Amino acid sequence: MKLAVTILASILAICSVTTAIPVNPSAATSAETSTSTAQPTEITSTESEYRKISHEEATGLVDISQFSENDANLIEEYLLMDQRYDDINKPYDVANFERLDQGKLVEQLTEQKEKLLHKPYQDENDPMYQEELENSKLKLKKALRELKRIAKKCERIGNSLYYATSQLNYSRENLAERLFQNGPSGTSLNSYVEFLESNRDFVEKIYESLTLQLSQQSKSE
Repeated sequence: MKLAVTILASILAICSVTTAIPVNPSAATSAETSTSTAQPTEITSTESEYRKISHEEATGLVDISQFSENDANLIEEYLLMDQRYDDINKPYDVANFERLDQGKLVEQLTEQKEKLLHKPYQDENDPMYQEELENSKLKLKKALRELKRIAKKCERIGNSLYYATSQLNYSRENLAERLFQNGPSGTSLNSYVEFLESNRDFVEKIYESLTLQLSQQSKSE
């Protein structure tokens, strides 16, 4: 029993690590103060604060007339990375559910085998009993093998998800800096980053409008 539990715990541990979201140091909120030489007693605070950005406010802050083809490429790159993240995250969730279900099956089969091993007043030389016990062991062995396979798949996808998350975070931060460069100085970059994370359609519409604008400019030249 202890051996089976140890094996199960080891396999489950493979996928039990939560995918960490890398943090870009430049995204951290900073606080700065400046002192006027003419009036030493006056201190101007430029501390950035987090706040919720509305869709209407975000729309008003973006002026695509100031954007170039490089900006269009930046937006396109972000959208591709965002889609790549979704494409990896979905099978990762599925693999985790499979792992949990298979883990429950292993636990059930382990209990069944233990009950047979400790069945009271059982003649261990009984052929029917021996066959039943052997079948129970084989089922458990097969289930453990399948759990190990799923756990490895989960780990493989999890590694890909980690790198996709890292790239997406970096791309989203760069895009937020560019799109909302005219935003209030007192608003933290994280406010805009979170808005982009929750509003992919906003970015898609900007990309469509900017692409159309660049196309029209190209034709008029």
